[in-house]
Order: sequence, then C-alpha cells, then structure tokens
Amino acid sequence: MDEQLAEESIVLLKNDKYTLPLKNVHRLAVIGPLATVRHDLLGCWWGRGRDRDIIPILDAIKNEFGAHTQIDYMKGCDFDGTDMNDLKEAAKLASKSDAVILCLGEKGNWSGENQSRSSINIPEVQLILLKTVHQAGKPIIVVLSNGRPMQLNDIAPLADAIVEMWQPGIAGGTPVARVLSGKVNPSGRLAATFPRSLGQDPVYNSRRSSARATQGLYHDIDSKPLYSFGYGLSYTTFQYGNPIVSKSSLSVEDSFTIDLPVTNTGSCDGKISVLGFVKAPSSLPTRPERELRFFDKQELKQGQTVLFHFKLKVKRDLGFVDEKGNTFVSPGKYQLLVGDKTCEVTVK
Repeated sequence: MDEQLAEESIVLLKNDKYTLPLKNVHRLAVIGPLATVRHDLLGCWWGRGRDRDIIPILDAIKNEFGAHTQIDYMKGCDFDGTDMNDLKEAAKLASKSDAVILCLGEKGNWSGENQSRSSINIPEVQLILLKTVHQAGKPIIVVLSNGRPMQLNDIAPLADAIVEMWQPGIAGGTPVARVLSGKVNPSGRLAATFPRSLGQDPVYNSRRSSARATQGLYHDIDSKPLYSFGYGLSYTTFQYGNPIVSKSSLSVEDSFTIDLPVTNTGSCDGKISVLGFVKAPSSLPTRPERELRFFDKQELKQGQTVLFHFKLKVKRDLGFVDEKGNTFVSPGKYQLLVGDKTCEVTVK
C-alpha cells in the first residue's frame, strides 16, 4: 500500500521527445546527492519510519534495470556547500552513458513546521552539477525529492524529463524506479503551484480574481506559473468528450449530475484524474477564480472510453462559507470546469 500511494503521487512534470519511460538503455548513469540517502526520503513528518526499511533510489534503479543495464553511480556534489571537486568526473561518467538520472532536491528537514527557507531555488551547487552534466549531451532525467514547491525555471530547460517524486516515506526509491522503467504510468497531479520565481508569490489555485484586467502581470517573466495546481503528465494521452449536465436551471436544494466521457487515445494503459472546478463570477462576496469541488481517478486501457459520473448538490458543491461559518449560494450563473471542458448552470 505504501508503494502504491507513492507511485500515484509521483508527478511527471516534463517529458520531451518521449525520454521516458527508459527503453533499450544499455548503460545508465545515476548521479546526485539524493541517489543513496535513506532518511531524507522520509520527509519532515517521518513518525515511526525507520531508515533501514528504505530502499535508496540507486538500489531501486539497480533492482529495476540491473539485469540488462550497466548502472554507474557518482555522487557529484552534496546537497549544498561549495565542494565541486567531482563535477568533471560526473560529466565524464555521463558522457559514457546512454542516459543520466540526476537525483536532486532537498534534505528531509528542509521543509515542515518552523523550517522556512528564504529561497525555493535548488541549491547552487546542485544546479552547477546539472549544468556540468548537461554538457555531456546525453538525455537527462531529473528526479526531484522535496517537501514543497521549488523554483525550477533554471532546471527545466536543461532536463529532458523531470519526475517529482516528493518524499515517499518508507516506500523509498522503488516507486520512482518503476515510473522510470514504465512499469508504472505516472498519474499524480500537483497539489501546489510551482512558481517561476519567488517574486511571483503568492500564486495558488484559490486566488481571487482582480478587478483590474492587468493585475498580476510581470514584465520580466511569463505571468503564468511554471507548473500550476493540478498539472501532471502521463505516458499516454487522453481526450475529453463533452460534459452532459442533467439539469442546468437549479434551486439551492437541488441535486444534479455531470457525465464526462474520457478516452485513452495513447499507446498504453494509464490512470487519469478528472478534476472538477467551480467558478462563480457573479457571487457576492467575491470568490476564488476556481475552486476544486469534485474529482475522480480511474484507469483506462488503451483505446478505452470511460464515463466519469459526478453527483453534485447545489448547496454543498456550489456553495461558499462566509465569515460566520454559514454556507450560502448566490443566485446567478456558475461555470463548471471539468477536465478541459466547461459547462454552465444557473441557480435561481
């Protein structure tokens, strides 16, 4: 169960040119300070987790690929600091390999209660390691382990694929190794937004819209986050059909349903999370731009179409809690964003 939870929480952030899953790789370089750690994979709220129960990322990769692939390892650098003595050797190792798995991120105690940090960048020495290894010209898969969103705008251009494994607890490195091999098709979605810059904060899913059309725009960066709440890629592709709403004119005590057909149009089986957001542009007081109110996750075989069925109640799913703790529903139009589709209902 621990491994399944970790597998389904892993988020594929980038996968250019179908770098993942790794196929027909004869020599694989595993580099980075996260590759052999145990305790840091437990995260900050590790409870009764024991280091000896954890399989490090390197060992898990050897278990997953070792029968037919030569696995070479080099630390390259520490989590932080200024020691760069092994950077050139790491680049040499990368140049001899078919692909590089670069294990980067944070120590387990760098996030959590009373563990604030002034920067959400990856430590400079790890970024230099990535830049040095990148010069070898081999495909680079960055595996990230961290307990909070990070600023990845310097990492993303240098990586062919990025896998956010978070801090998986005693499940250790086995789940991410299965994702790298394709034995597990990643299906996780981001539960927090990754900004392009710390200066872009606060940026989060439940923000209220501005009265000014130009509010929140930046002149030196793209105004949209690098990876938004709910983002996550798969090894397959999905196509959403048109949502069908059972009733579009509603009263406060009404219930209604939404049916959404989803088809796996890709080349392998995969799980998909359909997220349902509510947008109430005419509500008083004002409400967030969009609110996650319903969701479902199902596995679709290659070529299969599944009908996602959502049962909603107006007061529970369209309502909003005021400053006194009371749920209210303003009359007017509500937009329902389901997958990449939008439908509309009216509350009288």
